[in-house]
Amino acid sequence: MPNEITAIPAELAIALLDFLPAERFDTDALLLRSGILISTSDLQQQPPNAISRVQFSALFREVFALLKKLDTTTSAAAWLGNEEFRMLCHCIIHRKTLGEAIEQAMRFEKMLKREDIALNTEQPNQQAKLEYKQLSNKPSVSALISDLLSLSYYHRLYNWLIGERIPVNALEVYYDELLDKNALEDLFQIPLRFNQPGNYFLFPKTYLEKPIVRTVDELDSLLDIDLFPFDLFFDGASQLSFSELIGQQFRNLLSSGRLLPNLDQLAAYYNLSETTLRRRLTSEGSSISKIKEQSRMDLAKELLAKTHLPIDEISMRVGFSDSSTFRRAFKQRQNETPTQYRRNHSV
Repeated sequence: MPNEITAIPAELAIALLDFLPAERFDTDALLLRSGILISTSDLQQQPPNAISRVQFSALFREVFALLKKLDTTTSAAAWLGNEEFRMLCHCIIHRKTLGEAIEQAMRFEKMLKREDIALNTEQPNQQAKLEYKQLSNKPSVSALISDLLSLSYYHRLYNWLIGERIPVNALEVYYDELLDKNALEDLFQIPLRFNQPGNYFLFPKTYLEKPIVRTVDELDSLLDIDLFPFDLFFDGASQLSFSELIGQQFRNLLSSGRLLPNLDQLAAYYNLSETTLRRRLTSEGSSISKIKEQSRMDLAKELLAKTHLPIDEISMRVGFSDSSTFRRAFKQRQNETPTQYRRNHSV
């Protein structure tokens, strides 16, 4: 998991069960399906210190599904299915910046004849507004949880795409306070504001220019975990070091055939002086030249193992002027030639 939290206070599991009308459901069976081997009464009266993050996420998924069944006023179409969500993620992973990814997500939803999200960059104080536009005709507990979860998963997905947390002061919703505000804030790990003119969050507009640093392989790993978006303790910002963040950016640029920035361009991009940028990398035992070399080698190994591209073409793709220089550099770093590496590591 990209987040260090592994255990969740049992009180949050109790709060989840409190969202359900107890007389309508066998909550013991619900806990069992979630992998929590304790009765509801024991959970409430003698709660363990914590439950696992996987158990909590599974319980949230079960509770949410039951809330949706209870609420006949909220259309099932108001929630992207698993396959639609996967397709959405694969549509946006190849964009260059967060702003482009959000625009692509909106085009994807329009293709599905739904327009759940909207981006407004004309907000005061250099803020951007991401709005979730699915408003229930009859506000309910289910609709409130659904819309909070939608806002939360867009925030966490976009955090993950750029490798850092997007600062958001609160999730803002048009609902009355249908559930205890403190319990919901503990659950969603972010302040909430009720009785707002819509469902949205505001964030600094500069974040729209942040580069997408994730790869398709990382996306597949994230989706294969099958806990997102119900793992509310995954905030998406995976604690990448500064050098790792730049490395991800370089690999994405190389894989899409774009030039790598020089020190001056990179410093301007991160709004740092060249001296500060060098100092931050030095503190992590790295440098621009080391990151460029590692990024080129990482992409070269991936192309050798996963494609049948000629080695001459791979050398060009990873930024070498000729294949002989690439072969020497590769052998020096990997202790085997590109041909040997392909033979030994081909997928």
